[in-house]
Amino acid sequence: MRPAHRSTLHRALILGGVSGLRAALGPALVSASRRSGNRELLALAAIGEMVVDKMPLVPSRSRLPLLIPRALAGYWVARQVAEQDRDSNPNLPLLGATAAVGAALLAPTIRSALAAAFRLPDPVLGALEDALAVSLGSRAANLSPEELQDLMVDSIASLRQSLPSAGTSALRR
Repeated sequence: MRPAHRSTLHRALILGGVSGLRAALGPALVSASRRSGNRELLALAAIGEMVVDKMPLVPSRSRLPLLIPRALAGYWVARQVAEQDRDSNPNLPLLGATAAVGAALLAPTIRSALAAAFRLPDPVLGALEDALAVSLGSRAANLSPEELQDLMVDSIASLRQSLPSAGTSALRR
């Protein structure tokens, strides 16, 4: 159940912002909270995005081509939250998209400032950003730590099950 102190707007903005940090994470958390059939696939996409983010040649999320999927993800998660809470405010999806774009534009500046101030390598700051996004997003999606852990375990188990069959069929060709 959604805590009474968290409004629909609050949840939509947080999940939109989380989608700006990691485009697949907001949708993965919302899908998990709704127990959608695609939740494991989206969780794997979110994990993959977190890994790829640490690679040095990945372009900045603040570039236009990478802002578009984040804005779309922010729009989608806010719309899902509004539907889930039966909130008919037509502006919520647009606010979610705006939060996603704002987070995507602001995060690289904050990361650079923290890197300079504390002399931390970018992958460490990226991991801290991941932890913050998962923590805030899972709370906004009303996922308990146990549900989040189960989602990760189930997603990785699903991936493991699909890998041997894919490798075996490739060998048969």
